Amino acid sequence: MDRWACLNLREFPLQLLLQRYPKWIPCPVAVVENDSPNGKVTYANEIARKQGVIPGLRYASALTLEPQLRAAPMPREAIEAAIRHIITALQEFTPDVEPHSQESGILWLNASGLQKLFRSMEEWARRIGRGLTRAGYQSVLVAGYTRFGTYALAKSVPAGVHVLSDPVQEGSAARKVLLRDLGLSPRLLSNLEKLGLESLKDFLKIPSAGFLERFGPEAHRLHQLASRADWNPIRPQMHTEPVQSNVILDYPESDTNRLIFIVKNELAPMLSSLAARCRSLAAITLTLKLDSKETKQETLRPASPTLNERHIVDLIRLRFEAMTLTGGVIEVGLVADDVEATSEQLRLFDQIATRNLIDANDALARIRAAYSEETVVSAALHEGHLPEAQFRVTSLSHLGHAHCRYVKVTPLVRRFNVCPEPFIDPQRLGDRDTFIRGMELGTLQRMVGPDAVSGGWWNREVQRDYFYTETSLGTLWLYYDRIRRRWRLNGKVE
Repeated sequence: MDRWACLNLREFPLQLLLQRYPKWIPCPVAVVENDSPNGKVTYANEIARKQGVIPGLRYASALTLEPQLRAAPMPREAIEAAIRHIITALQEFTPDVEPHSQESGILWLNASGLQKLFRSMEEWARRIGRGLTRAGYQSVLVAGYTRFGTYALAKSVPAGVHVLSDPVQEGSAARKVLLRDLGLSPRLLSNLEKLGLESLKDFLKIPSAGFLERFGPEAHRLHQLASRADWNPIRPQMHTEPVQSNVILDYPESDTNRLIFIVKNELAPMLSSLAARCRSLAAITLTLKLDSKETKQETLRPASPTLNERHIVDLIRLRFEAMTLTGGVIEVGLVADDVEATSEQLRLFDQIATRNLIDANDALARIRAAYSEETVVSAALHEGHLPEAQFRVTSLSHLGHAHCRYVKVTPLVRRFNVCPEPFIDPQRLGDRDTFIRGMELGTLQRMVGPDAVSGGWWNREVQRDYFYTETSLGTLWLYYDRIRRRWRLNGKVE
């Protein structure tokens, strides 16, 4: 059975603001949209709320209610950086962590399959809670069985760790959650209260037919999630290793120019790796191990995130010239601190690419001459009804410059089989330990679909139901041929 956990770092921007200004903790504090009289209050601590400072007020109005109010904006970049840091820490407990796309401080964790790593779900949850407390965060962690159930309870229960024993307990507790605890818009909440709807139990009594037209998209979305009609798998943020490099020298080196040259040689491939991830360098940490058993660590920050190698090398040169070494350097380490790159940074980096297109095209010409013109090809999009007809393999005459393009979410890649392979009927595979086509494809875990495709009556009629099938070794793309009554493996997803 799948297990979910929802982490609620309540009023997360306010917690970050108090970490930035710890002397404000005993004072009335608020987070505002911008540092101006018309900036709206988005979060306020308990001391400020007692004086009437509530979210939605203008900063000037809040000051009239509480002249001692401390307020400041919390930049979106700072919030996202803190969330990334927390996700990295949580990935020590589970690889699948998904932040809420709209609510800062809400994260879902995949708690399935961790029995062999932790003695119990309670131990797993408590270790996460203790780690967050040590980091200075106030949090609620609810471990249960559904995405929405854990989310609703994490918004309503007291701070701490809560582990639900079974789905029945979760469902019963979730139905008692008050609608005002779910962060609904004031207008929607007012309309629902006029109908006497105060809890999720009352809310779910309303028939789903015509719900969108009567209450709007926000209420319809909540009803779909609460009634489990709209099911979403976890979309985790993938753990990526930091871009780093390490060089062990053959002999102790004390000459500054040679050390700069060594660092420069390692810096170029690091910047290429960052550009491939659509990231830019915000800071670089330089670690020098000396033969005197001393370790020196220096962090260099450019004026703004960059992929310009010359700017970074200039900073490293200045730091080396001001540095006093007590011995020869025997090991050099570089670790990049990266942020999201802008399209302009990626274009500038692309303009200084070191690839020699003349040599590359000459090599392709030699391959075509040695084999045939059809040897060097590329795929091009083509309008077609069936998936295999939506692209064409065309001859590649020459290579051009690559153009970097920022994508927020890396798309999945489907690998087509030239000829779809026979496949065992997944509906006949009873339990999760049954193997598909033997050990090589792993155990069946979940199927998503079907997506029906039909056509081809003018040539050879086709009626297919496509499915994505998750196994322990990857995601398979297959279809059921209704006319020929057989399953085919059409490819894999990476």
